[in-house]
Amino acid sequence: MKALKAILIGAGNRGITYTDQMAHMPEKYEVIAVAEPVESRREYIKNKHSISDEMCFSDWKDLLALGKIADFAIIATMDRMHFEPCMNAIAAGYDILLEKPVCPSPQECMKIADAAEKKGVKIVVCHVLRYTPLFMTIKDLKYILQRINTSIFKNPDKLMQNIENVTAFLKKQIVAEHGNPDLETLTIIKTVDGNNYYEADKNNVFRLYKFISGTKTIEDGATENDMYNAGKGFGKFTKMLDRFPIEKLNETIKDFHNTPKRVLALKKAIETDTVGRKKYVKKEIDFALSNAHFADKVTDALKASKIPLRVTHNDTKINNILFDEKSSEPTCVIDLDTVMPGSMLYDFGDALRIGASTAAEDETDLKKVHFDENIFKAFAKGYINQVKDVITETEASLLAFSAKLMTYECGIRFLTDYLNGDKYFKIHKENHNLDRARNQFRLVEEISKKEDMLNDIIKDLIE
Repeated sequence: MKALKAILIGAGNRGITYTDQMAHMPEKYEVIAVAEPVESRREYIKNKHSISDEMCFSDWKDLLALGKIADFAIIATMDRMHFEPCMNAIAAGYDILLEKPVCPSPQECMKIADAAEKKGVKIVVCHVLRYTPLFMTIKDLKYILQRINTSIFKNPDKLMQNIENVTAFLKKQIVAEHGNPDLETLTIIKTVDGNNYYEADKNNVFRLYKFISGTKTIEDGATENDMYNAGKGFGKFTKMLDRFPIEKLNETIKDFHNTPKRVLALKKAIETDTVGRKKYVKKEIDFALSNAHFADKVTDALKASKIPLRVTHNDTKINNILFDEKSSEPTCVIDLDTVMPGSMLYDFGDALRIGASTAAEDETDLKKVHFDENIFKAFAKGYINQVKDVITETEASLLAFSAKLMTYECGIRFLTDYLNGDKYFKIHKENHNLDRARNQFRLVEEISKKEDMLNDIIKDLIE
């Protein structure tokens, strides 16, 4: 059979993926032309498929002006840019492989469908995963399908090993305590091949959980009672995993809460000053470096075995707990991607870095940014109520300090990213990371002033 000839409009991730697959089947497909405004992507397609300069275009209009020169067109432009090239390709008589979604608006979708029918051409939309056994089952059952962020979690195997091992251990503990394992921890649904995730390609890795009915999340506006229940939920998570064999746990993000290494990263960013921002943040740099003396307090305690290495969640926002819809009691800790070996101090401190702040993380009016000791007390009461039989004396003595440490660590991460040109955290406005850093440093100042009081609260609760 003669190889089908294709033209490519839009050489982004999906366009490259489709044509790379075609390159593996030269007896079936030949890519003869490309239209792509980004030169580096256009050059990639040109070299990959030995396309002549005359058939490489920065504007799709110039390519389609040639008329129908191939058997079909691949349209893989950005979603909002599907309509016009698709209509023009139909007019030229092309059958089309169209990247999903067809168009952002139903009206444009209908126009494309009508035009294709009148012209007698085929439009094939790339909802390819919809026809796999995993996806076809979902529509009939109550599951949660999630795409794993492989740009952060480079090794899905190790990530899912952690989640499978931790949830299996929790289920045994829950059953032993006469609880409901399908309600009180996540349940992974495996693929037909027995795997705990499904990999369509390296950028599209999915997992499936059972949906937990009768629960709710709290996104904002948490009350003292909500924070008390959150403390109970995260404390129970820590307690039930107290005897988990820590050697079975992978470090999926290396040195995630290694505060001394975060300080070193900040110092490197200051030294290199790659985008020339150091001159604007002398005050923030001075604050960060002047407080670096306490950065190694927890890591040194772990190294010296003064505190135990535990299973830690590492992202203890209140919205990572499901609460009973009626009673508001904590039901299940979710979002286990960052479960790793660490210290309970990371979980306790990070929950209060967020939960006890009176303002959003990027609030620029620092007069609104305070550390609420009543929220601290409510969360600590719930947490200690659960861990009182497993917490060590040294861990207890560092609970209040951990709120300062985690807030400081997050602040220097924001400052580092600002100095590096905003490479890691998503930003939504100019100086967003700097605003976040200033916010966190304001909290550090206030926690430092209240630290004796916070320690007294912990002592009263422990006793």
